[in-house]
Amino acid sequence: MLIYSAPFLLLRGTPFKPGSTSGFPYHLPAELADWAWRVPFVLGGIFDLISIYLRRFLQETPVFKKMRESKALAKFPLEEVVKTSRFGVYLSMVITWVLTGCIVIFILLMPGFVSGVLKFSPFETTYFQMAGIVAIVSSSVISGFLSDRMNPARVCTVYAVGFAVAGLGFFHSLYTASPMTSTVCAWYVAVCFFAGLYNLCPIFMSDVFPARIRFSGISFAYNIAYALSGAVTPQLAFALHTYGKLHPDTFGSLGLGFYVVVLSLMAIGSAIAMQRQVYGQGAAANSTVVGSAA
Repeated sequence: MLIYSAPFLLLRGTPFKPGSTSGFPYHLPAELADWAWRVPFVLGGIFDLISIYLRRFLQETPVFKKMRESKALAKFPLEEVVKTSRFGVYLSMVITWVLTGCIVIFILLMPGFVSGVLKFSPFETTYFQMAGIVAIVSSSVISGFLSDRMNPARVCTVYAVGFAVAGLGFFHSLYTASPMTSTVCAWYVAVCFFAGLYNLCPIFMSDVFPARIRFSGISFAYNIAYALSGAVTPQLAFALHTYGKLHPDTFGSLGLGFYVVVLSLMAIGSAIAMQRQVYGQGAAANSTVVGSAA
């Protein structure tokens, strides 16, 4: 459950920082430029220090302790990852691309995009973003809970279908000649909820690599994929958003919606691959893949 809740911990400061910036309109522009912009970063740093302190009370997992006692740890784990776990690397890269789309598009970029279309005030933009953050964080807890008790591949498939439908509905309501604020906001909360699909990324990566090389496999695949997708996704999102604003109520205005569908198909493909290679091998084989130490 700790691993499945990792994205929730990753976003622990995200709702706090936009919330702290909601007080910025009370400051004059000169004060904001002079010192007020530092407030959320200082508060975020305090919470990071607290998390570092709490890390002292964590203990190694029983699986790692067993591997250390039996000297089963890999001497060159990255080399072993490349030689023996290429499927895990490829799958992790694909699902990481999905994670990037969920977070970058809908949490980081979309509030600004929607603000420009609907002419939101700074207050309204902040609350719009916070609504999405609450939805996606709540969804990540739910998806982690369900994945503890159900087949994660099935959970991923259900979330991916909802993500595709909500994504198309959201962008169809946004890129129109007369968008309705209430409809756009409702679709945004819905698509952010199903963007909790990103939580299946660490779940799949934790299950696809053997314990002896799990950390190296995850870090290798994730960092490479996130670097590539993090460079492509914002540029693509800006281009499709600009086209949608300039050409409302056209087939091309749904470009971002079609990209969400592609991400959903990538997630479904990853779920099918995990079902065949990991979860479909039976409880005994699955436990070997997930937590084998010897």
